Amino acid sequence: MDTLTLIIFLATYTGIAIGEIPGLALDRTGIAILGAIAMVASGVLSTEEAIMAIDFPTILLLYSLIRFFTVQARWFLHRGSPEDF
Repeated sequence: MDTLTLIIFLATYTGIAIGEIPGLALDRTGIAILGAIAMVASGVLSTEEAIMAIDFPTILLLYSLIRFFTVQARWFLHRGSPEDF
């Protein structure tokens, strides 16, 4: 394994484990995106390899679940409190 690849990998996963980078407005998602950008910018992955590494069905499933629970929460809030049932 290339040293640069290992450094990017460890830095990204350390940031994800911590949850944020102190002093910057980055959460886990931002850290993961920066890690992916660093892998492509450094030449470890080509753009095509990076795109092929994305699991689109999983992203669609996660987005759908988030949307579902958002709709359910809004319905529940507009419906009233649980005592009203």
